[in-house]
Amino acid sequence: MSGHDFDLRLGSCLRADNGLLSLPTEAGTVITDPVWPNRPDHFWPDIDADALFAEFCDHVSCLQPRRLVVIVGCDTDPRFLSPVPRSLPFVRTCWLRYALPSYNGTVLNSGCVAYVFGDPKGPHGMTLLPGESTASRASFKAPDSHPCPRKDEHMDWLVRYFTEPGELVIDPFAGSATTGVAALKQGRRFVGWERDPKYHAFATKRLQAAREQLELCA
Repeated sequence: MSGHDFDLRLGSCLRADNGLLSLPTEAGTVITDPVWPNRPDHFWPDIDADALFAEFCDHVSCLQPRRLVVIVGCDTDPRFLSPVPRSLPFVRTCWLRYALPSYNGTVLNSGCVAYVFGDPKGPHGMTLLPGESTASRASFKAPDSHPCPRKDEHMDWLVRYFTEPGELVIDPFAGSATTGVAALKQGRRFVGWERDPKYHAFATKRLQAAREQLELCA
């Protein structure tokens, strides 16, 4: 794969034949928004979020990426992250703010949190890893897109500051591929997985459109 290339696979990132462990040894950086344990009840009721994340971390331990960035809600219990392998030391938290907060019961939902593990060094030429990004606008959400998309500005920021130019960016829970689009826009390569055929089709179209736009501007 070269810059602006992507590979979005249909199915689980944990599959033996097409999952994380089928990647080359040059693993790059994993940036992902897994299923949260405190999600609304009607979102993926068949999934045990804690068990899924623990199994994912077992695969990540074998993959040995340079860095792991996990995005969760501001009201997600951080003990959810306890299965992260000790081979990826904690680096810092990053606040992904919303310009327009919402609320969940008594909690003011003013943003998400990204937990960074692994390599503590910034991208080439940078000496400090920043800790805050604010999305000033709502992300576009098409009728057939994923119900829980990340903010485009947040993912652009994470890719810019926590990956290297040309690096392989991996999202095992790709959803509508916002991470992948951010990776392509900034000259990274992307591999992701989405198990739902509907969202996989939508995400593939987004990635293809992003790559075509970059080729037109080149």
